[in-house]
Amino acid sequence: MLSPCSSIHTYGMKSSIDVAFIDCSGRVMKAVRSLPPGHLCCCRAAKLVLERRCQIEAPWFEVGEVIRLSKFSPIDSSTIDTVARTKESENA
Repeated sequence: MLSPCSSIHTYGMKSSIDVAFIDCSGRVMKAVRSLPPGHLCCCRAAKLVLERRCQIEAPWFEVGEVIRLSKFSPIDSSTIDTVARTKESENA
């Protein structure tokens, strides 16, 4: 997790990453799967970015989902718990 952050790059990386740009209310504003090395990606509305090594088979965030992080340890990102993950259209 990068915060505050609205742009990332993959210069110098050896593998692709999955990226989700999140706004201040927890809404996924932009989701990118398999961003290859040597690229720049941004979303002006984002306040934080979630990244992981590309995992094509695993689910990833979609635009419109709302997330809430309940715990975060900057030393061990495995302590991030996604408590709520809903699409805005489901709440309407």
